[in-house]
Amino acid sequence: MKFSSKFLLGPLFLAPLMAMADAPQSPATATASINVSAEVAGSVALLSADSNHLSDMQLQYSPAKGLEEAKQSVKIATNDSTHGVDVSLVEPLKLTDSASNKSVDMTVLLGSKVLGTPSQHFAAAQFNNGETQPMDLIIKQTKPGTLDAGNYEGRLNIVLTQSTNT
Repeated sequence: MKFSSKFLLGPLFLAPLMAMADAPQSPATATASINVSAEVAGSVALLSADSNHLSDMQLQYSPAKGLEEAKQSVKIATNDSTHGVDVSLVEPLKLTDSASNKSVDMTVLLGSKVLGTPSQHFAAAQFNNGETQPMDLIIKQTKPGTLDAGNYEGRLNIVLTQSTNT
């Protein structure tokens, strides 16, 4: 009788593999790392009406009227329910054409209040759950009229201060 080694070796090789298949498996693990951050700017803020960051504003020019006003809906937020918020500008807004060095004075309104370097007070009574009702932030040409062609730019810096008044 002829002996076949294939017949005998097959089960010898398969036995350990079959035993491993029945052995308990250790659970697979993984680690996920996520960076989380928050910018906390203080106790007062000027936000867009939908609570996002403010958008840049682009004024359109009409040769017949001058610069058209630009506006966006904003609200003031505070975490102090007993005091109002004072709002002012760091400096009056001017748009300047860098090529010709010509500038145009601009008027800034927040709601119905004209903003300038003196503060405008928004009383604590105007805040509901720490926020005012949405109001328009309006930028418009102080003296409407025509302008020389150019690319006029400026930076609006608004200061919000927690008031000591209600």
